[in-house]
Amino acid sequence: MNKKMKTSFSAIIIAVLLISCDKDNGDNLIKSNESSIIAEFPFDDDSELTDWQFAYSDNAQMIIDKNDKKIGKGSLKLYNQCTSLVREKGINVTPGKKYKISFFAKSQDFLENEDHCGYAYNYALVVKQGNNDEWYSIWINSDDWYEKILYFSSDNTGLPIQLRILMGQKAAWIDHLKIEEL
Repeated sequence: MNKKMKTSFSAIIIAVLLISCDKDNGDNLIKSNESSIIAEFPFDDDSELTDWQFAYSDNAQMIIDKNDKKIGKGSLKLYNQCTSLVREKGINVTPGKKYKISFFAKSQDFLENEDHCGYAYNYALVVKQGNNDEWYSIWINSDDWYEKILYFSSDNTGLPIQLRILMGQKAAWIDHLKIEEL
């Protein structure tokens, strides 16, 4: 083999190696960033409220607020009473997998002398699985929309998760709640 052929052959081998490495790195990178949405609640219209019920409180109300929203056509507005809003229908998760819940939130501020309903916080999203596991995403009072993110791992029971929103006496808005398997 002459020098020119050796150089060409070496260049081909290097190119093949680089392409192979790039392909593997790209595939692994894609796999590590993939997630699949298992549930999504944009809160754009009243039909999305059918599976949500108040656990207690005669005066609490929920509406789709078309005027105050972060994205889409509307947001979920809760107001008037200390309450817990529960999504009655469980959401299936894969045992032992990691999940991300994201949503946008805002709320009206409490006055200093107002009752906080006995909660240690004003507003929270609670994720519950079976009788044991609970994960909390507590949010602060803010007139501006901001994103909240909660990560959790499902247990090995295979039981669905339930969502619960705890709130005080003022008003809270939630927009585009999404659950992703990571």
